[in-house]
Amino acid sequence: MRIKRLAINGLAVICLMMMFVVLIKLGLWQLARAEVKVVQIETRQHTLSTLSDKLPKSTEAHQHNAQLIRLNGHLDFSKTMLLDNKVVNGIVGYEVLVPFYLLEGSVATKEASILINLGWIAGTGRRDQLPHLTQWPDIKELTGYLHIPSHNPFVDTVINVDEGIKNIRYPLVIPAVDFYQMTSKLNQVYYPGVIRLHEESDWGYNKQWQWNNKMTPDKHRGYAMQWFALAVTLLLLSSYFIWQLNRPTLLNETN
Repeated sequence: MRIKRLAINGLAVICLMMMFVVLIKLGLWQLARAEVKVVQIETRQHTLSTLSDKLPKSTEAHQHNAQLIRLNGHLDFSKTMLLDNKVVNGIVGYEVLVPFYLLEGSVATKEASILINLGWIAGTGRRDQLPHLTQWPDIKELTGYLHIPSHNPFVDTVINVDEGIKNIRYPLVIPAVDFYQMTSKLNQVYYPGVIRLHEESDWGYNKQWQWNNKMTPDKHRGYAMQWFALAVTLLLLSSYFIWQLNRPTLLNETN
């Protein structure tokens, strides 16, 4: 009986120690994520204030996310796209994307055009009725921030060309930015990034850009403290229950 109790106690201790180690590792991982987030925020603040007159190479675009860039060229409003389901202050609307054809010398890559995000515009409340859009054909120079759209794994078909590419009507409503589909289905090759128009530009729409992830460094640290607290609680409770489980045996041995 005593050997069986020792075996049960030994197995319980091993399981509890494994859980304790897992909780500690989760806490350390959250602390590491907090440090990474601090570096990302510092880097972003630097790039947001450092002006460049050229787009980086397309292969290096991810390294320059949020880079402040000034470009020369012209906008093509005939190929306007509306990024669907964008909510601002509880109102559903669109972000307006317009191709910008770059002048030679404005880009260090093969792509000669890039999508410009002119900002957010409210929807009409009807899916079959798009909002009225403004055009600024005289714009030859603009300043904005390079933004690398994240991939949405829940959206497979961004562009539907079942009726043929010649029958596509613009403005084209899209659920996400997918450069591969734009190339394969629209025969349009764009730089693999979007320029978010500078908020101080006197043209465009609502330009309240959100850069910071909701998971701030403080939140990561808070989650780390929670994991550590769970680990300490597990250690204390497990020690108490193991002591209670072995208490009758200890009393019998003393008697």
